[in-house]
Amino acid sequence: MLKSEFKTFCEIMWGVADNFGAEINKYGLKMRFQALKELTIDELRQAAMNVIKSRKYTKMPTVAEILEQVRGNPDDIAMVEAGKVLQAIKRYGAYSSVVFDNPVTMAVIHQGFGGWIKLCTDLNAQDEKWFMKDFVNTYRAFHNQKIEHFDHLPGITETQNSARGFDTHIPEPVLIGNRSAVKRIQNGTVEPQVSKLLENITKDS
Repeated sequence: MLKSEFKTFCEIMWGVADNFGAEINKYGLKMRFQALKELTIDELRQAAMNVIKSRKYTKMPTVAEILEQVRGNPDDIAMVEAGKVLQAIKRYGAYSSVVFDNPVTMAVIHQGFGGWIKLCTDLNAQDEKWFMKDFVNTYRAFHNQKIEHFDHLPGITETQNSARGFDTHIPEPVLIGNRSAVKRIQNGTVEPQVSKLLENITKDS
């Protein structure tokens, strides 16, 4: 949201507060604006409407609840993404380079599981249940870190050919998921500060 939209933001928050019989002072409004400023005003308005329609509690909804309305429940998303990763492993394997349509999934594979090649070669059918659990836990830690771009995950063919200098024999990564989202993610790379952030998350989780 833009600073110029603060008045509209306040009107939305006052509407939510009124629905739940709560009050927000100017300090609470400023703090909520800072915490929610990554959303567009339309996303905020829709999230507020969803909360009003679905929430039965009388207490004022938290910032986390509003964000969840936009982003979805991280555990639910993680389960879907874990299933997508397992299907990709079975279909494409370690030799293919891949790029998923969710940058958080890419970060989890890279930092939490040692990369695409290691994940593919280490995982077997007996480990799938534990993989799902570990993936969800790691995804939860990465979910709120605003990771928007992540370069593709190289496979064995790309890694070996690159090491031998066969740059003209490196296949394009397999695009997994929504193609427009994949292209947007693939056009970005992991910047140094993001890489450092991922390392810190992994250490703390």
